[in-house]
Amino acid sequence: MCTVITNFRIDSIEDYYTPSTKGTSDLKCTVQEAPAEAILGKGQFGTVVRCRNRQHLYAVALKAVAKSNFPKQYDDAKRKKKFQSTLETLQNEVKQLRKLTGHPSIVALYEVLETSTHLYFATEICKGQELFHAISHYGAFSESDAASVMKDILSAINFMHSHSVMHRDLKPENILLTIRAEKSSVGGKKGKAMCSVKVVDFGLASDEKRSNIQAGTPYYIAPEVLNASETRGTSYGKECDIWSLGVILYIMLCGYPPFYGESDQEIYDRIKKGFETLDDRYPAEDWDTISSSAQDLIQQMLTFKPQNRPTADVCRNHAWITEQGPTIGLALHDAVMAKLVKFQNFVRRQRRWCGCWLLCFGCCVLVVVCFLTTHCKKLIDFFPSFQNKFKQVAKRLIAETLDDRDIAHLKEAFNQYDTDGDGTISIVEMRNALTHGKSKLKNIDQNFLDSLDIDGDGMIDYSEFLVATMRTKHWHTTERLRLAFDQLDVDNSGQLDRDEVRSALGGNDDALADEIINQFDVDGDGMISFEEFESMMTSDTVKDLKK
Repeated sequence: MCTVITNFRIDSIEDYYTPSTKGTSDLKCTVQEAPAEAILGKGQFGTVVRCRNRQHLYAVALKAVAKSNFPKQYDDAKRKKKFQSTLETLQNEVKQLRKLTGHPSIVALYEVLETSTHLYFATEICKGQELFHAISHYGAFSESDAASVMKDILSAINFMHSHSVMHRDLKPENILLTIRAEKSSVGGKKGKAMCSVKVVDFGLASDEKRSNIQAGTPYYIAPEVLNASETRGTSYGKECDIWSLGVILYIMLCGYPPFYGESDQEIYDRIKKGFETLDDRYPAEDWDTISSSAQDLIQQMLTFKPQNRPTADVCRNHAWITEQGPTIGLALHDAVMAKLVKFQNFVRRQRRWCGCWLLCFGCCVLVVVCFLTTHCKKLIDFFPSFQNKFKQVAKRLIAETLDDRDIAHLKEAFNQYDTDGDGTISIVEMRNALTHGKSKLKNIDQNFLDSLDIDGDGMIDYSEFLVATMRTKHWHTTERLRLAFDQLDVDNSGQLDRDEVRSALGGNDDALADEIINQFDVDGDGMISFEEFESMMTSDTVKDLKK
């Protein structure tokens, strides 16, 4: 039986993924035979196994859905209907995550594979537990921890809403901590900060502007969602997510929900009356020590009329979030740091390779030791950079054409690092940003900072920042590579000649232009075709595709 979830069908999942456990080598077994220590969870239709990609070595949470669970022709109508509903939920989740993967506070979907016996969903691994577990186990959060979590979630929801997607089922169970709660400040770990979080479970998400279908969980559902399902001709929009976040924030600060009851109907009745009407909305014994600013944000998020509720962007700029939360969202800062660490390691790998090459060359040709001593630095600077710099120039052209919605979170990070607001990041500002706070980039040297500064003007502009921090998915498509190639191909010949390569590199380095053409001109015609350009751009990047 084939599905419409994916067109990527394979013979065996073991050709792509192998079960693994944290801190150990790959296990010698199939996904279906994975031992308990590799299993992350089990559901009605599938098991989630920790696996490692065989080719690129990144870890994933691999959900395996057995086709043997699919209904048979002789099954009753109730079972068939239930399965169809589950299948539609899976299809919808894949559809929405393919649009949203890339934001640091939204769980990433890497790929969907199908064999003759199973469907497989490879997603990002979150090492912590649900936010619900952290609240139920450790109780109310401090205001600074709650603001930190809410800043990450609001960034994700703002990103979703900018892409016309509403989640419709936001609750603590659908928000995952990136580390275990006991290792963060929530668990009372002295000297530890709050960790970042990820929004998950997009099965009920919708990209319709308005809906009249009831979706959500009783404690967190918005009044307009209840009204739309009960009153013909009414509908609701993305404002329902803000209401749900207001409830989550309330729970984080006191440990229990504002709307409760012995049954779902009792809960719904309280919701339909509105938060403003509740006499016990802020019990003194729990709320007297909580700031009026936090209560003001909750009050705004739980405004009864959806048109009067603030947007996610307005909420994340509320005074309480900016004063109590981190300067930049933890998930965003961690994501930017991870990309910069990778960029730094790439630069250093190249420099080490060239140092080794020069050492061997010097040992073999002792006669030129003096020459190497004099010109070593120049050679080290030249060889590792010739390919990297040209790739950076092409990536910069692509960065300048990206949809603002896809990189809004990187713009936010850039603005935070640009402390004087002049539209560029100085070397000093970048050094301060990368050595401040919990996530630090170690051993920053001038060579690394210079490698970020593509045009060598001593400043890092927004496009240069994007080159180092944007995800591979932002630029690694044939369409976007073709766009960059066409801009470099000034005479529209379909080939990049020596003059065009030299011009892209600043216009004054013939040797570097010749070296690039010699390296990547496979057919020896003295020019670089699009196919040769694409091969150059994708070399050493395949392992980064899922990151």
